[in-house]
Amino acid sequence: MENLKIRIDGRDFTVSCDEGQRENLLDAAELLNSEITNIQNMSRSKMITLEASAVMAALNFAGELLLRNVDQSHNNQEINDSISKMIDDIDAVLQN
Repeated sequence: MENLKIRIDGRDFTVSCDEGQRENLLDAAELLNSEITNIQNMSRSKMITLEASAVMAALNFAGELLLRNVDQSHNNQEINDSISKMIDDIDAVLQN
């Protein structure tokens, strides 16, 4: 485990990360910081707290993840349907 200092919305945080995950965590922190900045810039109230911005960012990321999972599930179903069709076609050829 390694301790890593990251900066989110001008605040420093020390977090632990597994060996080999340093760059991934830094990239994640940069993405989060960018999302929080966008949320604060779009907010009607410029006094939005870091905590509120972080919750909104988490909801945005969770929503994106759910959409990707739905897309992946749909793609998996299409693949399964295609494989089933190929199996049926192969069975039909072998029976003739």
